[in-house]
Amino acid sequence: MNVVRLAVASLLLAFLSQSMEACIWIAGTTKEGDRISVSGLSPIRRLKDSLKTATAAYAEEHDVASLGSTAIERRNNMAVDLILRNEARKAIEELKGLEAEQSGDYITAANLGTAYELAGDNEQALKWITEAIRRDPDSHYGTEWLHVSILEAKIKSAADPLYFQNHSVLNLDHRQIASKDSELQAGGARRRVNDIIKALNYQLEERLRFVKANDPAVASLLYDYGVIEAGTGTLETAVELLKMAAGFGYPATRIEPLVKQYERTIFMATLAHWLMYGAAAFAVIALLIYTRHRGWIFVSRKSLASNPA
Repeated sequence: MNVVRLAVASLLLAFLSQSMEACIWIAGTTKEGDRISVSGLSPIRRLKDSLKTATAAYAEEHDVASLGSTAIERRNNMAVDLILRNEARKAIEELKGLEAEQSGDYITAANLGTAYELAGDNEQALKWITEAIRRDPDSHYGTEWLHVSILEAKIKSAADPLYFQNHSVLNLDHRQIASKDSELQAGGARRRVNDIIKALNYQLEERLRFVKANDPAVASLLYDYGVIEAGTGTLETAVELLKMAAGFGYPATRIEPLVKQYERTIFMATLAHWLMYGAAAFAVIALLIYTRHRGWIFVSRKSLASNPA
């Protein structure tokens, strides 16, 4: 979501975590049944870390409202403080006043979009997030197109309670995902899978600071992420993401067939992996027995005595 980044320390920690990830490798299984190792922390680890961050607790520990050198900045930060304390309606009133006094500021529009969404008014949220993108297209590392897609899906699901039974936020065709360089139709444009992954990472990590229970949009994003991970990473991580999506309320009818398919592939790959090692060990043992039987590696005590060197 679009709460302004307030702590420089968090940016430093993010940088350090990315540096550390380059030294970490995770083993897993591809959808073709091959065993591979991938670099970096599992998406599940990062997302679960986000879940541990309680927004209200953050607000209690950080006096956000006191930040800022001007009256406008302090008022904006006061609105952010209200958002963090789950008082979105009060934040909206403060931000509307700021917009009336100083129209055109990106931060105000972005925070209004977030506040309206948390207050349950997705139509107004979509209006202000779209306006924020117009004011600064490169905001949030260019991932706000996904925020728009999320709001559009939430509006559709409000009109059709069964919407997420047959759809997801991105409605990806997982059969077209061949690599991170593949291109897919997402958010009204052709996008590289790697760019979609970056957007999912960013938006999910932000949302999981606010959402701790059933949420159709978060569940759908986790489902989309799981489908992508199955095509570009490991099935083990894909299964965890899909099960996490189920925990947030995504329909089991869409998740269970994929989980069963992936788990079957993992089982067969693991079995083949250990059978290969077993066959290699058996071959070594057989060779040792054969060479011993042929006398190729037999050395008598008598010969050792006559050749002490």
